[in-house]
Amino acid sequence: IAPGDGFYAPYGITSNYLALFKWGFTCKTLMESSSMPLYMRWADHVGDQSKSLQDAKLQLLGESSMNQSVPPERDGDMRYELSSLIGWNAEYLLGHLRFAVLHVKERQQLRQLCPTAVCPPLDVDNERHAIQRLAKVLGDLARAYTSSEEDDQELLRSGHISPADGAQWDGLLVRLGEKQLIRKFTSLIKMLQPLFSLTPASLAAQIAANLDGRASYRSGVDTYIRE
Repeated sequence: IAPGDGFYAPYGITSNYLALFKWGFTCKTLMESSSMPLYMRWADHVGDQSKSLQDAKLQLLGESSMNQSVPPERDGDMRYELSSLIGWNAEYLLGHLRFAVLHVKERQQLRQLCPTAVCPPLDVDNERHAIQRLAKVLGDLARAYTSSEEDDQELLRSGHISPADGAQWDGLLVRLGEKQLIRKFTSLIKMLQPLFSLTPASLAAQIAANLDGRASYRSGVDTYIRE
C-alpha cells in the first residue's frame, strides 16, 4: 500500500436498522436492499383452532425455542428477520407460519410433522395458508404506522430533515425502508397466490415461460417457486 492510498473494508450490512444497530449510522442507498425485524406473538396466531391444539402448539413451540438460537422475547413475541423468501431466516419464519396454520386431528401428529415447530413445506394447502398468514401479519404492521410511505418520501425529498438531525433522520430512513420492504413482500404474495391453484404441469409451464434462463431475483421468489 503506497503512502496516501485509502484503506477500505466492507461493513457487511444489508439494511439501515442493522447499520444503525451495529455501526451507528444510516444511508439512503441501503433502503433498496433492506431487511427488518418482524415480531409475532404466537398466541395471536393459533386462536382459530381448538383449545387442545392451541395448547399443544404453544407447548411444542416453547420446548423447541429453548434449543434455538432465537428464543422468544420477554413479552412472548418471537423475533424474525424479513428480507427474502429463501435462506435460513425465511425458512425459520415460513416454518413457524406453516406450524401456526397446521391442522391435525391428533396432538402427536404435530411432533411427527414438525418436531421442532419449524415445519418444512408440507402440502399446497398448508403453504397457501402460511403465505396468507404472512400477508395478514404484514398488512397489520403496515396499518400500524402513523405515516404513509408517500409521506416519508415527501419528507425525505423536502430537505427539511438531514443527517444533522440525528435520530430523526435515522428513524426516517429505517421506517421508510421497512415500509418499502412490506410493500414489496405484499406484492410478491399477491403474485404467488394464484400459483397455488395450478396443477404441477401448469406450474412447470409457467416457470419455463417466465423464470427459466433469467437471473435470480433478490427476493428469492424464483427459487421459492421452483422449490
